[in-house]
Amino acid sequence: MQNYVHYIHKNGHIVFCESWAFDSPPTPAGEADSVLAVDTVIEPHRYFIARGALQSKKEMDTRYIKEGLTVTFFAIPEGTTAVLGKKSLVADKDPTEFTFDVPGKYRFWFVDSPQYLDTSVEVILG
Repeated sequence: MQNYVHYIHKNGHIVFCESWAFDSPPTPAGEADSVLAVDTVIEPHRYFIARGALQSKKEMDTRYIKEGLTVTFFAIPEGTTAVLGKKSLVADKDPTEFTFDVPGKYRFWFVDSPQYLDTSVEVILG
């Protein structure tokens, strides 16, 4: 039995991993447009594909500065989804900035970056 990851070729995001008992490789399924044979079943949220090889995801740089009721993250990778409560945005090349009307404790989630582990950061403003 061979193990395969189904992934998105453009960004290396692994959609899922499966064991395959047939002689020919499986056809990409779901969002995936590519498959790659791997030695073992993996946890997809910990890996990505680069140059046709399995790579471990890295910790995300979540350093930030606070100014009044504004928090700015400078190194969130482009394409990462930043989630705060029910709101979300996709980070671009510019710093990721959030401004609030009320002081308080806010938890930011940074997810869906193909090459970085999902993470969260709690910031107290005011």
